[in-house]
Amino acid sequence: MRVVRAAAAIAVMTVLMMGCGTIPKDVRHIINDTNVRVRNLDQGLQGSVNRLNTTTADLIARANEGDTQIRQLQTMMEENQNALHALARELAELKTTLYRRWNLTVSSGTAAAGTLESTVGGVIIEQPPTTAFPGPTDMRTAPPSGAETGALYIEAQRLYAGGNYSDALVKYEEFLQRFPNDENSHNAQFWKAACYLNMERFQEAIQEFERLRTLYPTSNKIPLAMRSQAVAHSRLGQTEQAMRLFQQVIDNYPTSPAADQAKRDLERIRRQ
Repeated sequence: MRVVRAAAAIAVMTVLMMGCGTIPKDVRHIINDTNVRVRNLDQGLQGSVNRLNTTTADLIARANEGDTQIRQLQTMMEENQNALHALARELAELKTTLYRRWNLTVSSGTAAAGTLESTVGGVIIEQPPTTAFPGPTDMRTAPPSGAETGALYIEAQRLYAGGNYSDALVKYEEFLQRFPNDENSHNAQFWKAACYLNMERFQEAIQEFERLRTLYPTSNKIPLAMRSQAVAHSRLGQTEQAMRLFQQVIDNYPTSPAADQAKRDLERIRRQ
């Protein structure tokens, strides 16, 4: 704006001087040279302003992505804590089952008289039961234990948190194939889609987030999944679909953290 005002002032000065008589040749040369410099300066400043606006928009987008990653890590930590607690409970139950099956008890004093026993490491091994143990076929058909599912899920989470999205994706897929009805299946589906998003395989991310919404409509991950799905649409240049999903998150889940993120995303798109 200052450059424009300067150019206007020079133009007015030129007109006034022309009204006063013939302008000397050297003065005309100075005026023309000044006009050229002002125009060049104006063009240069306009380019700088455009680059500054682009850089600012990029920094805002990166800040939003960083906020999203922090929220994802916080969610992941909570899930891992829950999985570890479930794993600990399962191990305790497994220990109790094994002790009962093999008639093992923790030593608490002298064993009852007349019982055939031996003590190893503080554990009394009593007379083995007469019932036959399940054979290999029975063991293979037994349902998966919580320890097994928990260990696989935690391994997938560890890989994701370390930024190893391709290997994490393999683990999440294995988990979903082996344990489709586990309590963490909806979480695994979300993080599987998030792997695709972080790997910039946006079309696949859209499909997997949509799969989560279809298979697990009551999951607490739905708001964040919809917002992430909208981000993938935006990265593919599908602005209308992205804006529609952002608005759905705001309307349907107004108190969720995903809604706050969606509002910022919408504002950024509208400024572009």
